[in-house]
Amino acid sequence: MARNILLVAIGVVLWFAAAMVVRFAAPLGWFSPDAAPIVFAVSAALAPLVVLAVHRLTGGQPGGHLRTAALASTPALLLDGMAFVWQPQLYGVPDLTLPGAWLLYGVGAILASGLTLDVGTSRSAP
Repeated sequence: MARNILLVAIGVVLWFAAAMVVRFAAPLGWFSPDAAPIVFAVSAALAPLVVLAVHRLTGGQPGGHLRTAALASTPALLLDGMAFVWQPQLYGVPDLTLPGAWLLYGVGAILASGLTLDVGTSRSAP
């Protein structure tokens, strides 16, 4: 139970960090139509590293990467949904289309990474 609470807390921290990336990177053009594919690709590459780091940090068991990813990313997804509706100014951008898509994509990439890591773990088990 304590690990679950820790994962949810980490999810809140990750949500805030991602929101601040949007807030400070969007004015630099990171979410322009030309740059967004690069940001999405980099995010996909970093997602497994995030899952592995959070899993290790919280003492996750072998094969539990999807659970780690789900418990850490669900609060972020819920908080983004609420912030999009009630506090969109948190993100500091007039149009949340590409930044919002990036945030949702990040959750998907983290969940897919957790699943992929678990499939790799189950294949290497005797």
